[in-house]
Amino acid sequence: MPDSVIGQPIDRVDGTAKVTGAARYAADTVASRTPAVGVILTSTIGHGRIAAVDKREAERAPGMLMVMSHDNAPAQAPFQQQADDRHARPKPQLSGDQVHFHGEPVALVVAETFEQATAAARLVKVTYRPDSGAYNLQAGQHSARTPKHLVAGTADSKIGDFTGAFADGAVKIDLPNQTLTTPAGRVVHFDVDAFSKHCLVNGVDELGYILQHEPDIAAYEASHPAPIDTLA
Repeated sequence: MPDSVIGQPIDRVDGTAKVTGAARYAADTVASRTPAVGVILTSTIGHGRIAAVDKREAERAPGMLMVMSHDNAPAQAPFQQQADDRHARPKPQLSGDQVHFHGEPVALVVAETFEQATAAARLVKVTYRPDSGAYNLQAGQHSARTPKHLVAGTADSKIGDFTGAFADGAVKIDLPNQTLTTPAGRVVHFDVDAFSKHCLVNGVDELGYILQHEPDIAAYEASHPAPIDTLA
């Protein structure tokens, strides 16, 4: 790879301080008093919006100092998909009611101790308006973009000539028919379990396989409404 950054003398602004032991880390700072502790509450849905954040019970918890969510977080610069410096582009948190992925931070609970913050975080009740997710890369090609900056090289979206490459290949593996053809022309049959074969032929993993049955899952859940208290 002529454009590879591996082995190139790329300077780090903090390199000298780190290799000489002069760099300071957060653990090197001695606080004048016992620091507060924050616990992040994350979303339990993959895509949708936050309908409400009920903090009342958490704010009455022992040792509680603050509960921050999108409705009282400080103003931040809007998110940018690209920028001249990928590390410096804005990445706001708790800046709106939209949920982009499962596990996205939706609240920050600060208390005097870690145990108090953890207990108070369990008392925050977040209500969501779920929306369907986007899992199909082919269907999302309309929103694809060429990266503005790369660490090295250029963006490459070429698919290639599979038919020609397969025809010229010395060894050919035919997964649907479970055969392997050697350079001498010998055809050998091999075994593969049905589930793995289905996933490989259709280009899906375990999650993709489950999503193929999403309508059936939604129908089952609709016919079995059983609310679950996740805080119990």
